[in-house]
Amino acid sequence: MRALFRTAVPILLLVACAARAVEIDVSGRAIEIPLPPGYSELTPEMSPVYEAMYSYVVPSNERYMIILPTEITESILRGEDAVYERYMVIESERQTARQTFSTQTFAEFRGILRDQLDEIFESVRQELPEIASDASQSVSEAIGEDLELSIGEIVPLAVHLETENAMAYSQYVNYGAAVGGEDMGNTVVAATTAFVHVREKILFVYVYGAEGDLEWTREFTSNWLAQIFEANAEPVSVATTYDADETNRPEASPERRGMDWGKVLERGLIGALIGAVVGIFAMLRSRRRKDQS
Repeated sequence: MRALFRTAVPILLLVACAARAVEIDVSGRAIEIPLPPGYSELTPEMSPVYEAMYSYVVPSNERYMIILPTEITESILRGEDAVYERYMVIESERQTARQTFSTQTFAEFRGILRDQLDEIFESVRQELPEIASDASQSVSEAIGEDLELSIGEIVPLAVHLETENAMAYSQYVNYGAAVGGEDMGNTVVAATTAFVHVREKILFVYVYGAEGDLEWTREFTSNWLAQIFEANAEPVSVATTYDADETNRPEASPERRGMDWGKVLERGLIGALIGAVVGIFAMLRSRRRKDQS
């Protein structure tokens, strides 16, 4: 269930061209997400794409927003089928969303990501058939069409961005889909996933593009993160009540919290795959309708 509160709010000019933001609520902590120039948030009025894109989320994760090119959201509002390949998704892992983290604690998470990325990817590969099956069922129910998704080869690339408050890697993923028994073929997605520490919270930021868009996803992610950090630069001043054992303090170690950073990372990786799966379906469905018209 998406128990979210968001308000489009004007913010000061972040960079030369970003002038709007959406406020998301991460377990009581407001975080402003600047809308990149030429992009808009996918909202409930944008049916049926909205239902398809929100129909399946990793059960351990919370999806806060999906961002599409503005020309696409306008087409959806006009009732037109829109084909798109570039879009963004923001999520978090539910357990971590309820807690706060210091920069030092996030550094431990970065170390796990750096050292165990390949190992955790291998674990995720074993879950792909179940992930695809669950996503197929959820999206089919949401849009009233029989959908069968498949996740083929995954090519993870090494971490390419690391700062005090962010770490990112990219991947290529091969997806297949059939709608109503009709094979829609396969497509390869380029995606960049960033784990972001902002206002003492940890967000998963996913940026998707076509197979040839790898460098675009990386550059876009880097620029967008700079805007996100600038929009949330004001120090956190929210009064926090700490548990008696103080395990919910931002500087408390994962061990004291009973957390497994490896599991959090795994859920972030799976979230990236699912975000691409539902996006690919929506795109292929629109392409199919255009071809039939």
